Amino acid sequence: MAFSSRTVNKFSSGVLRRVGLKSRYQINRGFSIEERWQMLRSCALPGDRNVIDIGCNAGEFTGRFAGQGLFALGLDLVASSIDFARKRNDGTPNLAFGVVALSPANVNLLPAFDITLCLSVAHYWHREYGEEACWKMIASLIARSRAFIFEGASIRQKYGDTPPQIIDNDEASVTTYLAGKLAAAAGGGHALRYLGKFKSLGREEFRYMYVVEKR
Repeated sequence: MAFSSRTVNKFSSGVLRRVGLKSRYQINRGFSIEERWQMLRSCALPGDRNVIDIGCNAGEFTGRFAGQGLFALGLDLVASSIDFARKRNDGTPNLAFGVVALSPANVNLLPAFDITLCLSVAHYWHREYGEEACWKMIASLIARSRAFIFEGASIRQKYGDTPPQIIDNDEASVTTYLAGKLAAAAGGGHALRYLGKFKSLGREEFRYMYVVEKR
């Protein structure tokens, strides 16, 4: 299913209004960029050739992977984020950006990538499509990836009107939920590895990063 530019803009505007998403929030979290990058780059193998960054925002990590010699594709539903990502990564080879609103209807159209980044994205899918559909989307992405790198929100407010049964900012509660859902979405033939935690913004104290890898 393809989305017209009008549909994407309408969808992204609605999300922005409902969740207060900032088109350049990645830069505002600059204190965690280097820490997160070390976690991300540790998952790359010498044979990896490409990476897709879903919800790439300002394109910080997309650009860094391209700088490491991989073909990198950054997708975001916010057109202003993609415009900004293109400008700040101008001249970087093997790098492309596009405006795409992933959904349960079109996620299966994505091709396979060696590395998939799904950073600070899943809770928006949870808000828009519900918990079950969100994790089905993630399962589809895991199946298309050698390494699927994920970070999830730690407070219930981020997930909308029907949040998961987690305790806000409680590490045991949040990591148990995220690890359990990722393991279920991955199924057999994959290994789940915890990469670490990093500081977040506002009421949300930390976020947690995992990688799901094909055995």
